[in-house]
Amino acid sequence: KEKGSLLLCSTNPLYQPYEVPVGEVLEVWKFVHYISPELPEPNLTRDDLSRSVMDLQKEVSRMRKAMETQGRLAF
Repeated sequence: KEKGSLLLCSTNPLYQPYEVPVGEVLEVWKFVHYISPELPEPNLTRDDLSRSVMDLQKEVSRMRKAMETQGRLAF
């Protein structure tokens, strides 16, 4: 946008892009790798994240019930 500044953008949608004047930059880091070789779509909504968490909770619950049925988990 503004000449002499860098626009910083996170892959985390919770962080808004912001500008930093070049004169204030102390270090520059390059994004090299994510946990997997493919970078996921950065435009996840809160609803998408909530749905993913709920799906994981359901899966853990199913696994816990299966283990309890087999006598491998005691609470």
